[in-house]
Amino acid sequence: MSEQDLHMNERSDSGESQYDPVVRTLPVYYSPALRNHLLLNQYPLRPKNREYSSRTGETPMNARIKPKTGWMEMEVPIPTAKYFDEDKAKKYSAEDQPLRTQVLAGRLQQPQTNLMVGLIRNGQLHIVPLRGLTQLRPSMRHVDEHMQRVKTSSTSSTTSQSNASASRGPVRAIQVTAKQNTEAPKLSTTHIIRATEEEEWQSIDIRENEEANTVAKQLECPLEHQPNECTPADVEIPIICYPLSM
Repeated sequence: MSEQDLHMNERSDSGESQYDPVVRTLPVYYSPALRNHLLLNQYPLRPKNREYSSRTGETPMNARIKPKTGWMEMEVPIPTAKYFDEDKAKKYSAEDQPLRTQVLAGRLQQPQTNLMVGLIRNGQLHIVPLRGLTQLRPSMRHVDEHMQRVKTSSTSSTTSQSNASASRGPVRAIQVTAKQNTEAPKLSTTHIIRATEEEEWQSIDIRENEEANTVAKQLECPLEHQPNECTPADVEIPIICYPLSM
């Protein structure tokens, strides 16, 4: 590259910086109030303009999480105005009433990078790190429960037939042996499934989007912390979840 080209590039870079100057500088504060208590929920199968809220008639009813294993569920009502099959709702319901809710489920993932929520107030940028994020999708648990009920009913019927056959004559014992596969891999997810089943659920506080301002105030760094640049403090508060579509 010639010396003339270098001078032209320098003038070009200088011109770009003039058209894109720094217009404002903000002090940054690390707010401790909601530290490690904010979750980002994503809904990959949900259109952005159809959030789970009262506007769509699908306000989340309750949510729960297993903090150690990271499993999360959210229960939402099923719209019945259209595209609703009453027969299928009765088929997959465990009770006499048709199925009226569906469960969204997902696994809490730890951010691979430092994800934060930022709020600009009074010329200051207040930031709070996210505890994690989840991708919630419709769960097929109601189908699994239906299949289990069918299997249980079939087993009960088979047992009744076996008892009837036993009264007709003696039964010969047949011993069946299976060859063990000693070369099977030792890695298994059994311990993960067992740990998930044994862990107790913890409820999550759900609030409508309209109430976001009440929590947004907690994102601000208190005045008494600002001289110390909002050094994180241990504050025990419930997890807050907003059903936003991302």
